[in-house]
Amino acid sequence: MTTRHLSRRARKHFLSSAAIAVAFALTGLPATASAQESVRVDIEAQPLGEALGDIGNRFRVTVIAPDALVQGKTTPPISGSLTAEQAIARVLSGSGLTYRRTRNGGFIVQQQTAQAKPVQTPRPARVEETVEPEEPVEMEMIIVTGTNIRGIAPDSSPLRTFNRADVVASGEPTTQDFIRTIPQNFNGGATDRAPGGVPGDSGSFFNRFGEGSFGSSVNLRGLGSGATLVLLNGRRQPLAGGIGDFVDISLIPATAIERVEVLLDGASSVYGADAVAGVTNFILRDEFDGVEASFRFGVPTQGGFEEYRANLVAGHNWGSGSFVASYEFFDQGALDALDRDFSAQFQEPGASSTLIPSQERHSVIVSGRQEIASNLSFDADLLYAERDSSFTAFNPFGDGLTSDPETDTLSIGAGLEWEIDGNWFARFGGTYGRTNTLAERVDPGNGINDLIDISSDLATIDANISGALFTLPGGDVKLAVGGQVRLEDFFSIELNSDSVRRDADREVYAGFAEVFVPIFGTSNALPGIERLEVSASVRVEDYSDFGSTTNPKVGVLWQPVEQVRLRGSYSTSFRAPALGLIGARDLQAIVGSVAFFDGFEPFGFDPSLADRVVLQLFGTGSSIGSETSRTFTAGVDFEQDWGGARLAASVGWFDIAFENRVNEFSLPGLGSISLVPFAFDNPGVLPPGTVVFDASPDEVQAILDTPGLRTFAFGFDPTTADIINFAGVSRNLASTDVSGLDFQLASQFDVLRGQLDIGFNATLLTEFQTVPAPGQETIDVLDTLYNPADFNFRANVGYSTGPIAANVFVNFTDGYRFTADPGSQPVDSITTVDFSFVYDFGEKSSVFLDELSLGFFVTNIFDEDPPFVDDIRSGVGFDVANGSPLGRFIAFEITKGF
Repeated sequence: MTTRHLSRRARKHFLSSAAIAVAFALTGLPATASAQESVRVDIEAQPLGEALGDIGNRFRVTVIAPDALVQGKTTPPISGSLTAEQAIARVLSGSGLTYRRTRNGGFIVQQQTAQAKPVQTPRPARVEETVEPEEPVEMEMIIVTGTNIRGIAPDSSPLRTFNRADVVASGEPTTQDFIRTIPQNFNGGATDRAPGGVPGDSGSFFNRFGEGSFGSSVNLRGLGSGATLVLLNGRRQPLAGGIGDFVDISLIPATAIERVEVLLDGASSVYGADAVAGVTNFILRDEFDGVEASFRFGVPTQGGFEEYRANLVAGHNWGSGSFVASYEFFDQGALDALDRDFSAQFQEPGASSTLIPSQERHSVIVSGRQEIASNLSFDADLLYAERDSSFTAFNPFGDGLTSDPETDTLSIGAGLEWEIDGNWFARFGGTYGRTNTLAERVDPGNGINDLIDISSDLATIDANISGALFTLPGGDVKLAVGGQVRLEDFFSIELNSDSVRRDADREVYAGFAEVFVPIFGTSNALPGIERLEVSASVRVEDYSDFGSTTNPKVGVLWQPVEQVRLRGSYSTSFRAPALGLIGARDLQAIVGSVAFFDGFEPFGFDPSLADRVVLQLFGTGSSIGSETSRTFTAGVDFEQDWGGARLAASVGWFDIAFENRVNEFSLPGLGSISLVPFAFDNPGVLPPGTVVFDASPDEVQAILDTPGLRTFAFGFDPTTADIINFAGVSRNLASTDVSGLDFQLASQFDVLRGQLDIGFNATLLTEFQTVPAPGQETIDVLDTLYNPADFNFRANVGYSTGPIAANVFVNFTDGYRFTADPGSQPVDSITTVDFSFVYDFGEKSSVFLDELSLGFFVTNIFDEDPPFVDDIRSGVGFDVANGSPLGRFIAFEITKGF
């Protein structure tokens, strides 16, 4: 082990020194419109390169135009309501150049050739002046998150897209920090902001000190870290944490992200397991020409936690292919509890706990694409990242606890794409990924020195074909069919004792089909039916460890008029048990008499039971099954363009029933699960198998013979037990029902020679109810401690003109109470304000100012503390799932292109 540690640390110090020496910071200009939107465009006659740059900034898209192609060319003036593609086509008119679309939604300008395939040039919905390109352009059809069919968007499902400019404008330095700003994401679960874990959340518990790596997950709707499927460039990633139940997004560098697509709908019919609450797809930058260096420094106005980020990216496009390589170094100090008044009161003099662990991370991204033939192309991407973290906790019964986990991940994906003809495409691909964590926990005062090696591996082989079956009056009926083979492995071992903790693997074989049927469209629209589409998909998966499952989905889109879309969907999903649970060897037994347990938490028992010996079990059950769900969504989308102004608004409803969730048995008001055998006059109300009240010697011995069982007898003879209490064993017991409304507003106005952007993204939860176990009463956990608040929003106002872009964000989390009891302690609401400012010098004759960009960011301008929470379970003075201890944070960033 010593050799491994020394080599990794030496390599990291070299890489960090090199990065700081060569890299200085910021990326991009905040956006004003999306690539799919039609906005008012007025471009004067000017050099072609400048016009293309203006379009890229306005529409938040990557436009690559080699200097050798555009030098000396000018564009005619254009005016009209255009999309990004329409604008690019018109500025290229008469230039002898064309463009192609990338799979990430960008544009590459290239020379026209005789082999260019004729494609219908997109026409604007309303144009005051129309100038068609002299030559047809080549366009690559892309796949959007939520569907396997090329060239369509899953409009019947709610999809949020955040472009690179959105990430930059947010001012957030890391991927997990940006995801935290999305109201539909709950910040409980596995997160580096809760190093001690979130009470009642198993995914968070196995990510805490000594169990995991302090990684961060996506947790849509608050349904748990493992209920959201996370993809990288549309590909699955290896799972992290102490039980392998989430993708660690903190290992994905924010500077490498081109856009983030968040599907707020069940999607097991398309992607398989884990897509219960939705899908988050991180799309990497893969089209870049030149070299760009960046450096960022940030610091709170109170306490430590200094932050450094350095990035270097280089890429080249040669027409038939492209290559991008990026390196990022990130270093963040720890935030100490003594630096925050609301947490300091929980600490002892001379000893303190860490609120946010320190971390040092190195990440490398490589992405490339090459056309092998006119109808065959190859693409590949690679992510490698390694991170060291450090955490300290005050321990009144020892010398203090420290944890210094080391994590590294490798993900490689590649694919071949074959254009069979103009309508049909085939894709063959594969991925390999692994994540490894060395989790350390040291407490000298109590003789604790744990060192756990955790590894998770994933390999997939995918194949699919999609295209148009036939044409209806409303358009082409499209089909996608395919299959996947997935191999997964999870293993953890206690190195000091050479004891295997978890060991499991599985094989998954899947087949899927998806169909898109346009009943009404442009060619056969009727009054009140501009567009009517139906989509359906189904996926069958067979698991080597727990059988097969079939999950369908149906979606409907109705557009009565041009400005309004009505949508709805129904789907079923499932979540396969985490491999760390399937292969768990973590069963523990505490042996004691009834009187013994009463000494820890008096509950008053029948004196005749005093000498009965209880075998109290904790850990993971031996027959964990899959979790299942069904989801309904419905919504209304409105879009209107008035030339100098544009408005897009949507209201969406969702309802999710999540069944058979893995959980321990719990009941409100029950102080300890040790009380379960004595807390009921009628034992029949307990879920089957919770307590065996008159266990035979053979039943007891079968438990004691369990491989890996750790027994704490406290002087009692385990073989004399005649009560077995399984209440502390994780089983498929719980169910959760979540429903609510999503609101989104995006508007742009031409104001004072610039553009004003006003946006609003909010979630209103109307229900968040759970049933701890079958036969128990429903518990409303909405608006309670460590659970989602009923109302969250993030609003923004931005203004951009010329090289300047400024944004103000307002974040709100509603107040709630400790428990659902109206008389319980209230927790205040909180409102924070963020600010970002970017100045982009653009193309200048000065070598220093050319392609230079400066950024200034302030998070929580008014230094608002999280609402105070006096709860011994967290011991930090605030709700770690709904509040942040960071306070006001200021960052500066500089980026230089070459």
